[in-house]
Amino acid sequence: LGNSVMRDIVSKADQQVQILASSDDLSALARNDDDDDDDDDDNNGNNSNSNSSNRTSNSKHNNNLVASVEVQAEDFRRDMADLVCSVMEFAHTRCSRILNLRAEIHAELELHELSEFVDVVNTFVDNSEALCKKKLFALRGALLAQSKAFVDKFH
Repeated sequence: LGNSVMRDIVSKADQQVQILASSDDLSALARNDDDDDDDDDDNNGNNSNSNSSNRTSNSKHNNNLVASVEVQAEDFRRDMADLVCSVMEFAHTRCSRILNLRAEIHAELELHELSEFVDVVNTFVDNSEALCKKKLFALRGALLAQSKAFVDKFH
């Protein structure tokens, strides 16, 4: 499961980078077209009406290219945010499995050791949730189970 998830994530990121790279090429091409039109205007002062309509047409074309690039960039940002959240969810799931394997060991910790451990894990969870802008429950649940096991062992 883990390897296939990571492969999907990497594949999606590669696709988005290729789309963004092709968009950058289009944007550069549009800027070059604008420069060429300005040169033509300087050389052919007699065809002002023709140049004006060409400039308007090229301007619309360039605006469409820029809008397309902006849409693709926003899609890329959204996909990368989804990618980060997927990676964080995956990391939380893996960490919760490790915590579950160490349940008996954590139940034997001293109170100050458990407190430090809980603080570190909660900081990681809080930072992850801030990054993803959503709640992540896998690691919180495992930490709650660890704390409950400690309390049961303590009493």
